[in-house]
Amino acid sequence: MRNYYFAGLCTALLCLFTVPAEEQAEIFNRIKWATASELDNFGFDVFRGESEGGPFQRINEHTIPGAGNSDTPSHYEFIDDAIESGKIYWYYVESISMSGQREKFTPTFKSKAKTVQDER
Repeated sequence: MRNYYFAGLCTALLCLFTVPAEEQAEIFNRIKWATASELDNFGFDVFRGESEGGPFQRINEHTIPGAGNSDTPSHYEFIDDAIESGKIYWYYVESISMSGQREKFTPTFKSKAKTVQDER
């Protein structure tokens, strides 16, 4: 697990990990991040690519709502369950302000290749 800390619109802790599967083995990546505080934060979009340089596509159907204006920490997560076995993916999270301004919130980070056997 890697931890990243950022300054800017929000301060964040980001990690990527896999949670053990239930009876039916499924593979997925769980992307989690947190903010220490937020200012005019409408929400977040999660992007995935097959290489570090992209291209990247938004993978969340709807924007993940932000806390707006908050002095308290907030925790977020997104589960990417549309991954292929044995394939490495690259991700980043983008923040969206109330005025619609987008900002890359995290660096681009790499997932491990996962297989159904990894999840059992």
